[in-house]
Amino acid sequence: ERRIGRKPRRVPHYDAPAPSSAAEAIAQGEDAADQERHRLGLLHTPAANVVELVASQGIGVAAAPLQDGLTCLFLRVQQIGSMIAVNSTCDEVQRRFVLLHAYAHVLFERGAVLRASKPSSAGELIAKRATAFANAFLLPEAGVREMLTSLGKGQPSRKGFVVLDAATDEST
Repeated sequence: ERRIGRKPRRVPHYDAPAPSSAAEAIAQGEDAADQERHRLGLLHTPAANVVELVASQGIGVAAAPLQDGLTCLFLRVQQIGSMIAVNSTCDEVQRRFVLLHAYAHVLFERGAVLRASKPSSAGELIAKRATAFANAFLLPEAGVREMLTSLGKGQPSRKGFVVLDAATDEST
């Protein structure tokens, strides 16, 4: 961007310590997704085009066939910025998820980074955090609840109920 005369965009950094448990990783990812959706003005609405959204943050995005079961590559070089390459052999839904997974690494990690994501790394805590971010970004809880409510769903399915005493099989 500097070479073509544009002022580089500053992607936010979510300063969280490295997660020490899966629960902490998930909480960090979900919290950051909520904050990022608010920062971008999405609130609870669907993100229509995540490629444009991520690119609008000054991050290079490309799709290319990647080898060895890789779903994406994330690269950050101080002088150049950040770049995400998504495996073009993934279907469209998976590419959206994988792109947001990599975007989480952009938001949490600093310095020069080269990270390759593949299914076998899913157990790593930073990968769990990125997965939680992508899930929460694509399907924010409040947005899902709003949609269910608008469809008349998500409410108790029975108006009345009977409680049985386990010892006597009689209603109480």
